[in-house]
Amino acid sequence: MAALLEAILIAGPLGPSPRIFGFGVAAFILGYLLVKRITKE
Repeated sequence: MAALLEAILIAGPLGPSPRIFGFGVAAFILGYLLVKRITKE
């Protein structure tokens, strides 16, 4: 999540770095799925 926010803040007018942004999105989705699975049980 922090990497995603950092990518957006550092980005400037050109938009975020695709690699950092992709990593941030992947980390966010993985974290969301983990929390969803844990809270379900």
